[in-house]
Amino acid sequence: MIKQRKQIKIHYVSPYDIGRNFGKAINEACKVCKPDEWVCIRDGDTMFLHPDWGLQIEESLHLHGEQFDLIGCMTNRLNDTHQLHNGEFSEESDIREHMHIANYLRVKNHSNIEPTEGDIAAMFMLIPYRIISEWQFEENRIDFDRDFCQALRLHGMRLGIMTGLYIFHLYRMWAKHPAKETNHLYNYESRNSGNNQK
Repeated sequence: MIKQRKQIKIHYVSPYDIGRNFGKAINEACKVCKPDEWVCIRDGDTMFLHPDWGLQIEESLHLHGEQFDLIGCMTNRLNDTHQLHNGEFSEESDIREHMHIANYLRVKNHSNIEPTEGDIAAMFMLIPYRIISEWQFEENRIDFDRDFCQALRLHGMRLGIMTGLYIFHLYRMWAKHPAKETNHLYNYESRNSGNNQK
């Protein structure tokens, strides 16, 4: 079925900046996107959990892409709960358990995208050219993804979550209090100067 449709060009990137200026890194990575194309931003500590993830994403965009201006997905670990499976933060480290969840949601919801009033985490973002050609992420801000979402929403843009796509997110699994562990988001100079209090 997918062969009978025009393929959607999606650029998959995992931006990084050694100075921890992630907003700048994302803006630079998004420059590869051209009209009628999409870019998928993904954190380096995330992982797809089934081999047909690319087909699933493309089918979702074919069916619903024009209805949304920014799209996220489901995952296991985030500070906000609206993108978490069952709304619960997971401490489970066995990747096989997350594979089961990913397969369950893929069968249950597959290409579905639900509107959301919450922000979309930058661990996975699907953004169309029509948005990144006009909007950029704030630089030198650890809340660059939240700022981006709120700016879009203020201008009437539509945010959605792929409820059938579940990816594994390491999200500070080394930390005793993951939501409070933010040192890795600051550059080395800020970390050493003590200006890392959020």
